[in-house]
Order: sequence, then C-alpha cells, then structure tokens
Amino acid sequence: MIKYYSLLLLLLPISLFAQSTGNTDSLLKAFQERIDSLAKVVNEINHTNAKSYAEPYNTSYRNALLTMELMSTLQITVKDIIADRNEALANTLMSQVGNPTNDQLGFVFTERVITVAEQVISTANIAPEYKNRLKTTISDIVGGIAKSFPAVNIVTSVISTLASFNIPFIEKLTKKLKEGDTLPVKIDAPIRKEMLEQFSTSMMPYVNFYQQLNNQAQEFSGDLRFHKAKYDDYFPAINALVERFRSELSIDVHGITRPVKDQADDLFDMNNTSRNSNFYKNGLQRPEIRKVRDFTAQAVQLARDFKPFYNDYYRILLKNFDDNVTLLQDAKKLPGSDAGKIDNLVAQLRYLRKGDDKNDYGFEGKFKGGLEKVLSRIVQIGASD
Repeated sequence: MIKYYSLLLLLLPISLFAQSTGNTDSLLKAFQERIDSLAKVVNEINHTNAKSYAEPYNTSYRNALLTMELMSTLQITVKDIIADRNEALANTLMSQVGNPTNDQLGFVFTERVITVAEQVISTANIAPEYKNRLKTTISDIVGGIAKSFPAVNIVTSVISTLASFNIPFIEKLTKKLKEGDTLPVKIDAPIRKEMLEQFSTSMMPYVNFYQQLNNQAQEFSGDLRFHKAKYDDYFPAINALVERFRSELSIDVHGITRPVKDQADDLFDMNNTSRNSNFYKNGLQRPEIRKVRDFTAQAVQLARDFKPFYNDYYRILLKNFDDNVTLLQDAKKLPGSDAGKIDNLVAQLRYLRKGDDKNDYGFEGKFKGGLEKVLSRIVQIGASD
C-alpha cells in the first residue's frame, strides 16, 4: 500500500499539469487508468499473500477433522480387538470338545475308557467278584478325575490301577506247619502285560487326539499372550493422545458432547468473515493450531502401527481356525465318532470366521471396516500435506 500512495504522489503533478494546459480530460483519463491498474496489482498481491497463508491453514483444518475421526476410529476399534482377544483366550467351543465328559464328537471319552478297561478285565483269569471289584474301582477313579484331568492322565491312572491290582493267595502246603511258622502268602497280578498293552493300544488314538487338541489350545493361548505383550503400549498411547485432545484443546474426538466439525470450526475460527492474509498468517502461529498439527503427526504414526497390530491378530485367529478344522476332520477316524456331529462343529467354526454377512461378520470381517477407515484417513491426510 505504501507503493500505491507513492505512485499517487508521483502522478499528482501530471494532474496539475493537465489542469494548466487545458488537456484535463485526456490526462485525467490516463491518470485514472494508472490508478485502476495499480489497484489491480495491489489486489493481486494481497490475494497472493492471503492464498499463500490460507492453503496451509485450510490444510491444517482439514487434517484436524480427519485426525479427530481417525483417533475416534482407532480408539474404538483397538478397544474392541482387545476385548475380542480376551474372549478368544477362553476359546469356549474347542474347550468343550476337549472336555473328556463331553459327547460333541459322538462319544464320551470317559465312557470309552471304562468300556475298554472292562473288556480287558473280563479276559482276566480271576473270579467274578474280583472282576466286579476292579471294574468298580476303575469306574470310581475315572469319574473322580474326569473333570479336572486331561485325557492322557485319565488313561495313565487306569493303566496304573490295572497294573497294580493283585490278589493274595496261599500256596498249597507241602509240609506240616510248626509253632512259629507263617503261612506262605503270595501275590498274583492277574492283569498281564499283554492285557495292559491291549488297553493302551485301544486308547492311543484318543490320547493322541486330545493331546493335539491341548497342544493347539496352548499354542493359540501363547500366540494371543505374545500379541498382548508385543502391543502392550499401543492402546495406552492411543488413549493418551485422545486425552491430550480433550485436556489441551477441549476436543472430544468422538463428537459425543458436540459434533466434531463444530469443535474444529471453533478451534480454527472458521466462522470469522474477515479472513485475510493476516488472519491466516497469525492463525498458523497460534499455539493451539501448532499443537493440533503436532497431534496429527502423532495420530498418523499410531494409525500406521494399527495395520501390523490388526494383521498379527488376524493371522493368529486364522491359523487357529485352520488347525482346529484339520483336527476335527481327523477326529472322524476315532472309533465311536459321529461324522454328523463333527461336521456341525466345523460349521460352527466357519460361522465364527465368516459370520452371516448380515448381523455378524465373524472374525474375518468384524474389524475390517475399521482397518479400511484408518488406512483411508492416512491417505487423505497425506494427500493434504
């Protein structure tokens, strides 16, 4: 503007000269044209200056909006995944399959143990009362430990009981006993080695199945706990940034108290009708605007960390699903198994993975929407920079 008025002073003698020479109209017209031209240049300069500050200011505003939405999505989705991970630790469906008193495979394991043990006992060369006594003992032992011991321990306990069962007897006397002599009592172990091997061989397919099931459950549980340890600081970092929005900028990223856009408009004074170059220039230097730009950078980094957090969890669930389906298909080979019941279990597992595409998306699609939204916001913020 100083240049503008300086030019007016330079043009003033022209006006005075025009009046003295009588060429007033033509010279004043030229004078006016120069003034208009100068005003246009000044306006263009002001517009250029305002634009140079307005663009980064408006970019910061758009990024602030995107960042608030991003942090809201991150906090909600990560919280849901953590809750889902804690629930997955229970793994209730396969835990029921692993219960030796459950019949989800078409047989009750404890009943199979008792049945095979009784078959072995029936072949022993002992009196019926001893057979019945041993069968009752086996039944009591299996019933007592079935709810708290895994399959291999149940089988081991039965083998130990069979092997240790014995019958005391007195051998035929070959001479007359004298005072002070003792009766020659001996012990007979009627359950022979080959009978124990018969029982063990019959039980081995079941033991192998339940052992594999237990190993897979332990591996799944270990993978989930490793995921928890690996990303132990991730959710607290998200919560901390959301809290900084609230405490330092009075921003509720979830828009519960007020719509997010209204909060951003107030922060950036977007309802101000006198936005010029000074407004944008000074606005970029305001502490709260500089702070929200810093928060945006932090949010983008947290968002980038979300993809490995999500992918690692998804891979754990998918591996466990595949392992369990394979094991259940193998369970169809077990004596007494019911293929129809096992197929029903596989269908339940597939539902847990796929859902019904209406109300329940299963673990495969449950958090995919959150992932897509997070990745989209990263791209949008990057495009605005």
